[in-house]
Amino acid sequence: MTIDNDDQLRAVLLHDLSQIVNDVAQEIFLLLKEKIKEAVYDSNDPHTYERRGEDGGLLGSWVVNSTSNIGRGKIKATIEQDPFLLELNREDFVHGSAYSDYYSDIRDTLSEIIIEGKSGSLFGDGFWREKRDFWTPLINQLDGGAFDRIVAEAFAKRGISFISK
Repeated sequence: MTIDNDDQLRAVLLHDLSQIVNDVAQEIFLLLKEKIKEAVYDSNDPHTYERRGEDGGLLGSWVVNSTSNIGRGKIKATIEQDPFLLELNREDFVHGSAYSDYYSDIRDTLSEIIIEGKSGSLFGDGFWREKRDFWTPLINQLDGGAFDRIVAEAFAKRGISFISK
């Protein structure tokens, strides 16, 4: 490939950077799911209900959103929870309750409830009322060198050396 001017160089670099950002976001997304499995799904086995997992449960409620506007030099990727991907069945107390106006739909606060152990006592005491923090272990892993490794691998995949300071 021949690059004849600054605009072409910028377009090529931003294209590679866009793919690098997407790769990094996807890897962090996979790590997040791993931490959710460890802290929430693998920590205890409920006997009174079936977990929804990827299909209407916490594990499947996270999405990666990537946007690039190469012409303007903007690249962005976010990992967000989409509460509407969580199943809501108020009659069976799945992420809400038909018997409470305040708790009729807890999908937008489910992560906070799980991480901070804020579940109520309607069903007695049990593991579901304990803190099951999946977020802090993810951040600690990323801060402990995983982020730099993920970024370096994404650059290397495109033949670009990444040097972390």
